[in-house]
Amino acid sequence: MTRIIRIAGYALALAILSLAAFTAANAQTERYNYGYCVGAATSGGRHVQIVTRAFVVGPAWRMDSASAGLGNAVYKTYGPLRETGCLMYLTAAEAEAKQRELVDQISKNLGPDSVLVLNWIPEGATALSAAVPEKAPTPAPAAPAPVAAAAPAADTTVKYDRWGKPIPTTAWWVCETHIKKNEFYVTEPFFADTNNLVDNDIYKRFNDRLIQQFHEVGTSTCNKYQSEAEAKAAVVQETAAAPGTGYQAHPFDWAYTPGAAKAAAPAPAKAATPAANAAVTPKPAPVAVAAKPVPPAPAKPATVASKPAVYVICKADWNPDLRRFYNPPVDGRGASYPEWNESWHKYLVTHYKFKESNFACTKYPTREDAQAGFEEWVVNARQTPTVNGLPSPVIITNWKY
Repeated sequence: MTRIIRIAGYALALAILSLAAFTAANAQTERYNYGYCVGAATSGGRHVQIVTRAFVVGPAWRMDSASAGLGNAVYKTYGPLRETGCLMYLTAAEAEAKQRELVDQISKNLGPDSVLVLNWIPEGATALSAAVPEKAPTPAPAAPAPVAAAAPAADTTVKYDRWGKPIPTTAWWVCETHIKKNEFYVTEPFFADTNNLVDNDIYKRFNDRLIQQFHEVGTSTCNKYQSEAEAKAAVVQETAAAPGTGYQAHPFDWAYTPGAAKAAAPAPAKAATPAANAAVTPKPAPVAVAAKPVPPAPAKPATVASKPAVYVICKADWNPDLRRFYNPPVDGRGASYPEWNESWHKYLVTHYKFKESNFACTKYPTREDAQAGFEEWVVNARQTPTVNGLPSPVIITNWKY
């Protein structure tokens, strides 16, 4: 849901903050049974927002089951769905009005192709309106035919993100890890490029250094900032917060150095010398000896296909207490959304006395994808240090499933 707030503008924060009202009212007799679900996906190589039609829930309603159900329903068409959640209201009229308002806001700011309204509703729920014609996924643009010519000049065109902001090509970086049960290591800020290739390389090299020095990686992350001052402030903040979460902070002497050692090229074959070309007296041919039959190699036992790895990131934000929790990628260990959400919630209750209701986990097929999703959460959260004028701290946690 954070992503939708960023895309459609801060006006949508009011819609998301309605989840806070749900928490308070849930303790009373009122029931928030009307709503719709949202998520972020990819269609035709571009980011889109998915919004379901409005519905009324049944007695077996569960927020985590609905979010997971939406993700499973669209997976074949759109791939992994991120930032899933459901917004709930007191009346059907309010839910339908808010759903239309959200769709109109995204269409106005980013264009009609940036939002997809789906007919899906949670299991056991009843739709408040008739089915709508669903847009077909936008096909990816065809790659241009290659032109046999000189190498093209570097693309200097300024690129923009989904919120209309220029995408930076450089950044100040800080890498950190929670390791060896109660140790927290953080680097000094360093300056480097930022793109998919470099971002992954920075994270890989940081982990390589951790393995070399500590023989483990821990819960590591590398975050980027717009300025050196912002990066230094983040180091100070993370270092000061470490003792409160049971960790002892240490500076870590490492900075990214681009470039990798290239594999050694094979030695060229030696040219034949004149002496080698001179005629020589042929040796008598050896007597042929019958070769022993080679026994057939034993058949290899069939291997059992292992279950593909899944990496999970979790968060809890936009709650009444204004604290925002984000957890870096962890191994999902073959579990599913209900197990991850339950474990994540228990961790927050145990370590932070968490009493709110808005929390969720998202899965990715690779650690790199999960790391990118986690970093996007954190960067977006740190761009709004306050909510309605009140401090809204960002807390990086160390939950593991």
